[in-house]
Amino acid sequence: MKNSQRAVVLALLLGPVPLAQAQGVVVPDVDQAVPGKADGAQRSAATPVPDKVADGARRSGVTPVPDKADGARRSAAPSPAPSPSPSIEAPRPYNRYQTVISASQTRSTVFDSPRATSVVEKEDLKNRLPRTPPDALSEEPGVFVERSNYGAGSPYVRGLTGQQVLLLIDGIRLNNTTTRTGPNGMLNLIDPYTVDSIEVVRGPGSVLYGSDAVGGVVQVRTRRPSPIAGSDIDLNAGLRGSFTSYDQSGQGSLSAGGRWGRYALDTAFSLRRFGDLTGGSLAPYQPLTGYSEGGLYLGGGADLGRGTVVMVYQGVRQYNVVQTDRSQPGDLRVQTENSRDLGYLRYEGSFAARGLVEPLSVQATLSYQRQRELLDRFQTGIDLLDRGDNYDDVLGFNALVIADLGRPGKLTVGIDGYFDFVNSTASQGTLSGGPGAALVPSPQLARYPGGSTAQSVALYIQEETDLERLFGKSHPDRPGRWKALLGLRGGGTFVSIGRDDRLAKLFPTIGARGVREALRQQEPIYAGTLHLRYEPVFGLALSGGLMTGFRAPNLADYARLGQEGLGYIVPGPGELRPEFAYSGEIGVRAGFSKFEGGVFYAYTLIDDVIAATPTTVAGQGCARPGPDGSCITRFYDRENARQARLHAVEANARLHLFSGLSMYAGISYVNGVLDRPAAAGQLPTSEPFYKVPPLNGVAAVQLRRPRDLFSFAEVQLRWAAPQTLLGQADFDDPRTCLPIPAFKIACPGTPGFAVVNLRGAARLTRGVQITATLENVANTTYRFHGSGIDGPGLGAMVALEANYF
Repeated sequence: MKNSQRAVVLALLLGPVPLAQAQGVVVPDVDQAVPGKADGAQRSAATPVPDKVADGARRSGVTPVPDKADGARRSAAPSPAPSPSPSIEAPRPYNRYQTVISASQTRSTVFDSPRATSVVEKEDLKNRLPRTPPDALSEEPGVFVERSNYGAGSPYVRGLTGQQVLLLIDGIRLNNTTTRTGPNGMLNLIDPYTVDSIEVVRGPGSVLYGSDAVGGVVQVRTRRPSPIAGSDIDLNAGLRGSFTSYDQSGQGSLSAGGRWGRYALDTAFSLRRFGDLTGGSLAPYQPLTGYSEGGLYLGGGADLGRGTVVMVYQGVRQYNVVQTDRSQPGDLRVQTENSRDLGYLRYEGSFAARGLVEPLSVQATLSYQRQRELLDRFQTGIDLLDRGDNYDDVLGFNALVIADLGRPGKLTVGIDGYFDFVNSTASQGTLSGGPGAALVPSPQLARYPGGSTAQSVALYIQEETDLERLFGKSHPDRPGRWKALLGLRGGGTFVSIGRDDRLAKLFPTIGARGVREALRQQEPIYAGTLHLRYEPVFGLALSGGLMTGFRAPNLADYARLGQEGLGYIVPGPGELRPEFAYSGEIGVRAGFSKFEGGVFYAYTLIDDVIAATPTTVAGQGCARPGPDGSCITRFYDRENARQARLHAVEANARLHLFSGLSMYAGISYVNGVLDRPAAAGQLPTSEPFYKVPPLNGVAAVQLRRPRDLFSFAEVQLRWAAPQTLLGQADFDDPRTCLPIPAFKIACPGTPGFAVVNLRGAARLTRGVQITATLENVANTTYRFHGSGIDGPGLGAMVALEANYF
């Protein structure tokens, strides 16, 4: 490193930085400055693209610090740069608007992004002490997390969830062809101790990420090895442990890694045991909510000189998660095992190209993922055990090239594809026979018919352009005030369903009408986006855009059989059309030294919404009659409703006071309407959209002093207004309205709540931190709308983290 570069690094580490950060300079902490100790923000790059110099840095004349986590730059360097003395610690005022993100596949800050985005950083994860990744999202504006049971949390983004919100891990889809329309709990199958950061992109994101990105995209970035050619032996290890009183849970994790020469290894192992949850003064004990979980991570990588190659395995197992929202007295449903295995091989490199200012950046990923659910149903009244075993094996690939076109901007071109292979079996036996009793195959109860597969392949292109530079109206050394983001995607989806005679076996009276021959459905898919960003005053940015997104019908829509939260789902008779979303958003962001914040409004129209619709089987519309002759569980199938219209507003603000003290507040609101087609002889009907979150928010006073002994303190208020706008599906959902006819008529919905939490952290040494949380100080009993359990009551969590560098 040259002397001038050393001087800049030391100046950034030792000097005052609030103004530089407000101007877009990403100031490294000591862990970032040491090669290989990149934090979650640095690792969040989806591609090995050299960092763009932030707008504010260009204007202020500050020389940017090279990113040591960038694979392309590392591979080009003859030897690693010397690291600063470990005794130097950087003051780092908390400014989330200067966090590095990759929402558009290129690295920028939240403030610079034309999209409505936010990031949960590694520092946030340490201080919030989330039990699971969904818990880490519960304080983000525009995100609402509901829990069907204690082992499953599903994020709502702008009022949508399930198959309408895309979940990614390291750029690889978690959603698959069996993801149901209701809540999607796949985020719970990510080890929270391997998470470096979580990015949220609000609004349709199908251009870059494909199907399901209608309400938004949640991208989880996890740890991975960082090989650097020519590096000395560099080892690290970590230990984490925590205990929580409100569920008597214990969690622990061990991690270790290192690199030498051009190779690197990384590993982590964790165990978690959760007891039954207490839920406040009115619900001091919630039985059958505890479960166990464990995770294993292995990674290795090599610096090839012209790029890096990384191989990663991630595995998570959940055991004995009781589906409290679907269980009844004498009818217990248990996810005996819920697991996810992911392995991927990724290459990142850069290649010189004639006529381009910087080398082409290339990334290629090949992945294999298996998701399994082993579900047992214990029906004690009739001495019956039902067992369902469901697998979804997914082979995926993604390749993209990013070209820096100089003054105009960056061009991204890519192709991706996913191939699902589904296996579903069912069996029955007696409970009185004991655990060793033989089970008899029962194919009529299988969730999906045999021989079912799904494929999707698409091409996408996106251009991020500095409009003033493009037309030569800005200074060559400074970015323009106008930026544009333009993208397109085109491709197709293909669903193949084997011969399906399950209904004919379940209901012999319908005979051949219950048999559906093997079929194959194919649909063209497309998406587009156009966003503009304008910075009229330094530190103030206006942005807006138009987006389209889509959700292709999957196997869960066409062929799922079994009970869901709202009823008993049976395969539908006809072809389904893809959902297409058309959305517009407009917002403003402020990123000043003392104040940061933003507000966005979005309107989304979803055409041909795939919704559960009451139906009949063998002339009967009721799957489970009550003792008084009422219907407890109805039959439903999937049909295209008319359309849905959603208005969403999210806002947040942070005021920096003095000496690390700040005040923060965020608020979100969604209003949704579902239009259903006209039935025979009737007019079209409209009703509130299913499970729309109520007005909700968070407010906090925070103290952040990372160099002090007491490095973090917070008093937080989380609140939600009542939700009384209910659709028909809400009335049929026991998580919202009890299944009693007289109660349905007067169903009040979900009450509002306000909960106060206290948090604090002490940094004993550079590598040792103790964090504590006092949850729900008033011991209030409350429930997030759409959830099957109450939130935690009064309790404390204490965590210890120790790291060796």
